[in-house]
Amino acid sequence: MLNEKPMGEPAIFANIQLLRLLAALSVVLFHLSAYYPAGIGESVSITLSHYLGFFGVDVFFLISGFVMAKTTQSLSEYSDSIRFIVKRFYRIYISYWPFALTFFLILAIFEQQEGRSLLGSLILIGVDFQSLSLPIAWTLQFELLFYFGVFVFTFLPKRWMKFALIGVGVVVAAAQAYAILLLNFYSMERFAEYPMSFLYFVSLFWFQFLAGFALFFFVSRVSLQGATIAVSVLVGTIYFAMSSQSAGELLYSGSNIPERVLVGGVLAFSLLSFALYLEKVGFTVNHKLAAVCGDLSYAVYLGHLPVLFLLFYFMPNMGFYASLLITVTLTLVVSWLFHKLFEGPLLSRFDYTYNQVAKHFSKGCKA
Repeated sequence: MLNEKPMGEPAIFANIQLLRLLAALSVVLFHLSAYYPAGIGESVSITLSHYLGFFGVDVFFLISGFVMAKTTQSLSEYSDSIRFIVKRFYRIYISYWPFALTFFLILAIFEQQEGRSLLGSLILIGVDFQSLSLPIAWTLQFELLFYFGVFVFTFLPKRWMKFALIGVGVVVAAAQAYAILLLNFYSMERFAEYPMSFLYFVSLFWFQFLAGFALFFFVSRVSLQGATIAVSVLVGTIYFAMSSQSAGELLYSGSNIPERVLVGGVLAFSLLSFALYLEKVGFTVNHKLAAVCGDLSYAVYLGHLPVLFLLFYFMPNMGFYASLLITVTLTLVVSWLFHKLFEGPLLSRFDYTYNQVAKHFSKGCKA
């Protein structure tokens, strides 16, 4: 079991909570920019939003790996592992379902739900992303698979963990080699031939999760030199990403190009490393503000697409900066209300509900 806590890390990673919200807002920028054809007014801002906004997804995956490594350190019994996986799935679905249902209804009202599967959207597992009512839920499919993988790891003896993580890395690398060299999987003419379920098991996004997971164990070793290197890599990655994408060498459209995933992973790793270094040396976001950022980030990530759809349906000719201001404001308000009135209360009752269900289940087994 994972039960050894590394020494020297902060009790609360407040900077990561701010980074989560910034990552969610960057995804909002990415989807907002998609409503504006290239070459029209405010093109520089639109280009920045378009090319860099998608990297928020990579930041989420790195943070997810980091948080899972931290969370599993407190697990000491097999029952803790069961509680862990139930709570993670509960956390994903309890906030996702209302937004998925809302957006499906909106699409149905405006007769744009063709090809969307309501049942597939609700269960997520085993469904191609084209069938999802909320398109960004493809990232949640990766999250669920990663959570299940971590859940399996928690049953391994501590001495096996390093080898298990290395083994997963080798499997992903071998799958990439097979997909690239033998299947020509990432060519645009071949990519559509394979189901998304195949992509989930060969994607380099697994390396991003593993990188975040590994980073947790080196938090106490983050030095000024390491932070300087992280900033340098960050600046270089941004330049490379901008120049490469503007030249058409990298695609921003998800996980189908290994170079994009690697560039995004380096960018996210640099950001996360530097945020952790700042926290280590005392430059920390106010904990109350950090808590608010953490509370809003998931709802912002899920809730901005319905806001964007309705905004541009009724006001299709709005300028970029005006739509940016309205979209961000409305999304933050909706996210705050959602968390305050629905998500927060349900999450706070998880422990009580889980204990009651576990107690009844235990009694039923004994009977």
